[in-house]
Amino acid sequence: MSWLIGVDIGTSRIKAGAVDTDGSEHSSADAPTPWINVPTGAELDPKQLLDSVLNVLSHLLDRLPSAPDGDVLALGIAGIAETVVYLDGDNNPVMRSIAWYDSRGEDEAMEIADRFSGGSFSERTGIPASRLCTLAKWRWLHNHMNQPLPVVRIMGIAEWVAYQLGGEQVAELSLASRSGLLDVRDGKWWKEAIEWAELSIEAMPELVTAGMAIGNFDGSRYAEHGLSRLNGAVLTIGGHDHSCGAVGAGIIDDNEIFDSCGTAEALVRATGNMPDRDAIEFALSGHVTVGRHALPGRFVLLGAQRAGLVLGRILKLIGYGDEELGGSRMDLLESDAISALNDIGELKILNAERDLASITGIGWDMNPVHIWRAAVLTVTDRMYELLSTISTVGGPIDRIAISGGWSRSRTLRAAKKKKVGETMAMDYPDIREPGVRGAALFGGCAASVFDSLPRPAIMPEGTIG
Repeated sequence: MSWLIGVDIGTSRIKAGAVDTDGSEHSSADAPTPWINVPTGAELDPKQLLDSVLNVLSHLLDRLPSAPDGDVLALGIAGIAETVVYLDGDNNPVMRSIAWYDSRGEDEAMEIADRFSGGSFSERTGIPASRLCTLAKWRWLHNHMNQPLPVVRIMGIAEWVAYQLGGEQVAELSLASRSGLLDVRDGKWWKEAIEWAELSIEAMPELVTAGMAIGNFDGSRYAEHGLSRLNGAVLTIGGHDHSCGAVGAGIIDDNEIFDSCGTAEALVRATGNMPDRDAIEFALSGHVTVGRHALPGRFVLLGAQRAGLVLGRILKLIGYGDEELGGSRMDLLESDAISALNDIGELKILNAERDLASITGIGWDMNPVHIWRAAVLTVTDRMYELLSTISTVGGPIDRIAISGGWSRSRTLRAAKKKKVGETMAMDYPDIREPGVRGAALFGGCAASVFDSLPRPAIMPEGTIG
């Protein structure tokens, strides 16, 4: 049997999985993303990241059915955006990579907004001027380092890992569109922003689309990791983890939306056209960004909230922090919550995603079930607000497909169905790791395995995957 391997470098974990040429998932492996905590957030040692990816791949191959060398046709790598590797003239990292969520860059984001005033930054990039983007982090380094960094090339971490495995130095469009350095509409590096950042255009890699072959796995570099079965596998970039996950879930049409319901909940919608300036401004006001999709030639509307973090925080508060979804105690809480989903009275959770949230409207007969229901309804209402903004910008939505760890919550499923189930079809694709599957499918595109991307089956109503 021939295999396609997908790797998803996420904020929490590095995941890898094998997909056959019919698009079905098989073995998988994972490990924590090796962040190094610092006072402002976190950093990443690129070489340590590479070692972690190699170890995950080694564990994955150990779990695959035995077959001759060369049975892995392709390897696709997707992952988080904004976090980058800075390379010197010898293509070695010059420092650790700053996490996208690190607090550095707040003042520099204000510099960006001032320099590109009148909304020109967001019109060009589709994202707000914030500390999250690569440009703000780079300006922070520029303002705070004692001496100039010898940087000759900037690469996203997914592309850098692929380069280390034998690929060319490239930047995939959906990842680049989160940097603040790409003109999203034209799909080219934004020269004015690059010059303002005191970078050179030569520091920016060649732009490519997901699913484009960028080289072949070079096993001679990593013989000690036992990866000989990957020798010669076609390498590609699977793109931004959210867009890649939508592809893995089979959500590729303009009238569909993917709800990646994990630690962070992301709503992902492909569109054939870049919204105009007014539409971008409206989208950003509703916390929806515009960028390039991993699907070649397509744009993406992306709304996000930290739903899983909110729900986990509330479960810990009410004494269920160690319970797993589907466990007997958690199952009883969910059954009680579903029986009267809207029975929370005046109970409200305010500022749910902030460091200091609060609960108001606590009546005399409140119990953990009421608070759990309130938490679920809070994140569901926020999801619906994002969904409404996306549909206003991109047009009507006929179908929403939901995946991710928190999609297994029966209470959350019931709340989503009640909120949006009457306006569009709602289903749950039968997949375990959409980002991994999407990266593997893009690998299949690079290796000319697919004429069209295979869609997963849909789980029957009421099934919890």
